[in-house]
Amino acid sequence: MAVYLDTSATVPLFFHETASVQALERIESEREIWVSRWTIAEFSSATAFKVRSRQTDEGAARAALARFREIVSAGGFLVVEVERGDFDEAARLCDAHASGLRTPDALHAAIASRLRHSLLTGDKGQRDGCAYHAIRHEYIG
Repeated sequence: MAVYLDTSATVPLFFHETASVQALERIESEREIWVSRWTIAEFSSATAFKVRSRQTDEGAARAALARFREIVSAGGFLVVEVERGDFDEAARLCDAHASGLRTPDALHAAIASRLRHSLLTGDKGQRDGCAYHAIRHEYIG
């Protein structure tokens, strides 16, 4: 099996959070774990936010970033490129205002859909938006 991780499912793998145990348990059974270049950029942003908001210190943030990048480089997370069509699909998903999807979440949903993988998320808005659009997903949290 394969799963695509959005950023809200990736961060708990590297920082102690409420969803950390559930995220780790969930991915242990996967043969392929996918992230996108978008996830990589968002992971860096989430890490910086954790430092700015004093949820972690610089040392822990550097260690988490180093470990994340090491796993990506070693192929532990398979990386998919974001394609032009992913942006078009994200826009289409956002056009359905009732879904509540914002651009970052819609882009993850579009990528997971293109890959035909379940999207693993810890974001309730992402969960609800995926359910609205009948996009295969799993919620941790």
